[in-house]
Amino acid sequence: MLRKAEKQRVACPSLNLTITEDEMRAGFASLAQPSDLADLLEIPHKTLCFYAYKKKNYCNFEIPKKSGGTRLIFAPDTPMKIIQRKLSRILYAVYGSRGPVHGFARGRSIRTNALRHVGAEWLLNFDLKDFFPSIHFGRVAGLFAAKPYKLPKDVANLLAQICCHNASLPAGAPTSPIVANMVCTRLDSELKTVAWTAGCIYTRYADDITFSTRAASFPTLIVTRDSKLKNWVLSQQIVDVIEGNTFKVNPYKTRVRSKNSSQEVTGIRINSGLNVSSHLYQQVRALLHSWEKWAKEGEDQGQNRAQIAAKAQTAFLAKLPKTGKENDEPELRDVLRGKIEFIGFIKGRDHPIYVRLLQRLQRLDLTAHAKPIIVGSSTHESVLRQAIWLLYDYKQVIQGTAFAIEGGCLLTAAHNLENLMWASRPSFSGEKFLVETLYVDHARDIASVKIDCCLPVQLRFGGDLPIALTSPVCVVGFPHYHLNDSVAFRFGKVVQERSYFNIPHFVVDADIVKGNSGGPVLDSQNRVIGIAVKGLEVPGTLGDNDQLSSFIPVSKSLFPHI
Repeated sequence: MLRKAEKQRVACPSLNLTITEDEMRAGFASLAQPSDLADLLEIPHKTLCFYAYKKKNYCNFEIPKKSGGTRLIFAPDTPMKIIQRKLSRILYAVYGSRGPVHGFARGRSIRTNALRHVGAEWLLNFDLKDFFPSIHFGRVAGLFAAKPYKLPKDVANLLAQICCHNASLPAGAPTSPIVANMVCTRLDSELKTVAWTAGCIYTRYADDITFSTRAASFPTLIVTRDSKLKNWVLSQQIVDVIEGNTFKVNPYKTRVRSKNSSQEVTGIRINSGLNVSSHLYQQVRALLHSWEKWAKEGEDQGQNRAQIAAKAQTAFLAKLPKTGKENDEPELRDVLRGKIEFIGFIKGRDHPIYVRLLQRLQRLDLTAHAKPIIVGSSTHESVLRQAIWLLYDYKQVIQGTAFAIEGGCLLTAAHNLENLMWASRPSFSGEKFLVETLYVDHARDIASVKIDCCLPVQLRFGGDLPIALTSPVCVVGFPHYHLNDSVAFRFGKVVQERSYFNIPHFVVDADIVKGNSGGPVLDSQNRVIGIAVKGLEVPGTLGDNDQLSSFIPVSKSLFPHI
């Protein structure tokens, strides 16, 4: 039994490291003895040894595999998990990101892994069998003792002791993914060389290996077709590389697909850009439709949102297989949100499909908040128009345009705010919101306002770069608005620069008419470079017909509160 003083020395270690990544790399390279590792982890040496060699550090449970069966997970207890997380941070700093590795690597994901193979004529996927269990204690200790790390044997053994359970890497430990990547460095290098020799692309996501080619057929250096058995066989060179690194191929997971069939990499379709399976779309739409059906029936019966959501949840659970565990019952709103966010992650959060699905969920579930969608260069017009707002006074005598900008407010022309104004998006909702002025610059005729509403789609500034003549622009807004009008897009180019009272104005050959005032002027990348203002009268002339279409150049620096 430990005495009280000894128990205090093995208290749960603190979670965070106080050193920089450069210090982590330098400290790791200079490890000379086990106590140095404890210092690097900012844990007392005795505490580190106590938890590293403690017999019961893990609990285990099973999770279902997508392909069927179950996977055994070993979850470390809290003190060991903290130690492993701190060590994981250090190892990530030491390892960095390697070319073909996309699993558990910084700045990489299943998306970047799939993106490398878009446009492939042929695609090969196969898995490594028993990936984590096949990386045993000796391999981990040998990893740290060999080049390029060359750590002393007792330090390498202590590192392996922290990382391993039952003499191998446990699935569920924070250190297992990064250690596996480090162990696979030679494997990745050799398979990349084979791929390069064959004119192919190679990537690895954990135990999931992918080769692709843009040639008319796969080189025999990679894979061949057995004409008798009608199956695909990995080349002996690929098998030799894998087995030479003490791994084995899972014989049931080798798949070859041409561009004329469904090609998937780590669950993402790549036939024509990145996409998710049609089954996922159908699943999400079916769940939303079911909830919307309950919402319509509930509203007719005078039920509130909570009652409607409860009925939708009950109907959702009734269709799921029974597990016998009440705590395992998923929430419909969480399932839908997770699936919709996955679609947004793959296709982009500014993609119309993601935006439509998210908005359908938000109409049903008022708690389903999301980060604003920032318009990019390839954002579809149907999404961009949701950043444009109609401004009008109570009697609808004054009408103009405003737009949501990154930072959470609306920008418009100052002369639009002469009366008490309201804002709405006629194409999307009948709701109107009272406008509150935040900032006005009368000299430039620009202003920022806020409304009591989240701004789901927002534009971004183009920066402080000079605006060149003949550069293409798009003027967006509500010219001469009538009931049920949609947002208008007017394309043109900059034709002239003028200065009035030392304020620059740019004339464009796209008409800016009444109602457009306050709308954004976008460059070719859908970035805001100006705000449309009233047409300027040509000196010596009279009447609105002689006004010129112009805009005021703007950047974030003109709005100090954003």
